Amino acid sequence: PDVRASVAEAHEKHYSSQLNLAHMQFMLKDVEYEFKMAKMEKSMAKQKMKMEKVKSERNKFAFKTKLMDAAKSAMRGHDKRSSALDDRIRYLKAQKKYLRKAVAHAKADVDLSEARFELAKAKLAKERKTIPKGFKLAKFVAQEKKAGKIAGQKAQKLKTAQSDVKSKEQVWNKSNKASLPSSN
Repeated sequence: PDVRASVAEAHEKHYSSQLNLAHMQFMLKDVEYEFKMAKMEKSMAKQKMKMEKVKSERNKFAFKTKLMDAAKSAMRGHDKRSSALDDRIRYLKAQKKYLRKAVAHAKADVDLSEARFELAKAKLAKERKTIPKGFKLAKFVAQEKKAGKIAGQKAQKLKTAQSDVKSKEQVWNKSNKASLPSSN
């Protein structure tokens, strides 16, 4: 009964790992879309800044001081917003990289859970003495050990990428706050 329970548990964890993998793949697609939108937003901000520059040049001669100050202020705001968008793009790139690593980790986790499931089935077969000719339990143990090592390596890379995402997110949040017009 103990071995059968471990087979069922390994089978359940295997399906849970597959569900986690699908979730990570969905999140990656979502971030890729958000990344494209951020790049488009940055491009639009650059165009708007160019238009402000042209307007200020045109108005330079007509209303020198007040309009020039307003145009310079608008351009400073666009510069801050552009910088914030650059930081957002860097953050989204880091998040994409993190999610790719998360997908790789989830796949390794699926492989590990599958190896554990196969090992549990092999132990059950050995206990019941229903093993085929040439059966080697050590093969399943080695397979599970190798999958565990790979999953551990992927987990470490994932942790590193996650800290990179957090630091880039903090930079983006700070520059985004600075780019917002202050309400007086």
